[in-house]
Amino acid sequence: MADEQRPGSCNQNLNQTGGSVGFAGQTSCYSSFDLSGTASVCGIIDVTGSQLHLQGTFTSCSSGVTFVMSSSVNDTNFSAATLTLAAPTTGNTAGVLFWRPGSQSNSVDYSTCVCALTGLLYYPTSQVNYSSNSGAFTMLVFGQMNISTSVGLNIGTPAPGYGSAGGAALGE
Repeated sequence: MADEQRPGSCNQNLNQTGGSVGFAGQTSCYSSFDLSGTASVCGIIDVTGSQLHLQGTFTSCSSGVTFVMSSSVNDTNFSAATLTLAAPTTGNTAGVLFWRPGSQSNSVDYSTCVCALTGLLYYPTSQVNYSSNSGAFTMLVFGQMNISTSVGLNIGTPAPGYGSAGGAALGE
């Protein structure tokens, strides 16, 4: 955890292989975020710079994780990753796994990601590219989605209080 930033510090880039990043119930802030290898992520990860990359095998801690792209993150890439991540179930970011403001419309790449994501993926104006081997999602909000997969896309029942009671729904 030598490269890890304590809450309130957003001036450094994270370029780390393996280990753990974040603290349960706290916000860790980075100018850019590039994590590879096998790692655990926790708390709120606020990326204020231009890059958010997860390349490797990642799990969330038991209290969950929320990735916030609060500034102009224009390079968001999860290709070649294995993600088993869950959003927190309590607190201000309960149910939210990835959040990006509508002012950020750059594309998001989940190509070849093996994804098991529990929580809201909120990219309201972004194009999301998905050509994965497998995937399980809870709730998706995208500006546009390009799907290319022979396995299928599994959208599970949203968490209580989110989405429709009947399960997954597509809307425009």
